[in-house]
Amino acid sequence: MRFPTDLVAFCSRRRPLYARYCALRVRNSVAGSEIAAAALGDVALLWQAALESPSPAALSWQLLTRRVARSVRNHGADRLHRTLTTRQADVVLLRYRLGLTVRETSDLMGLTAAEVLVTSRAALRFSP
Repeated sequence: MRFPTDLVAFCSRRRPLYARYCALRVRNSVAGSEIAAAALGDVALLWQAALESPSPAALSWQLLTRRVARSVRNHGADRLHRTLTTRQADVVLLRYRLGLTVRETSDLMGLTAAEVLVTSRAALRFSP
């Protein structure tokens, strides 16, 4: 089966970062890679709808975080996700644990750069 080139490019850019994010969340690199691959499979199934949505990146991030949430449900959330909102915790992980720029974070999550900055500041203000 041939996949559309725009889907292949979209998934190729995101897969390594998705896998790193998932590995942090589930504390296992193999499981993280599997979750990332499964989430991108979900994106492939919904690709036309994603293209018609306001933000394919935001839809893809939502699919990814749902899979991660199901995976960590039995193990409990990490400290960041217990303390902050999901968006805040994810921005902190991407920016400060994975070292992504504001632009890379906004691209990955489907947010504007301003939303990433506001979310990051709110999270840092809230941190104990």
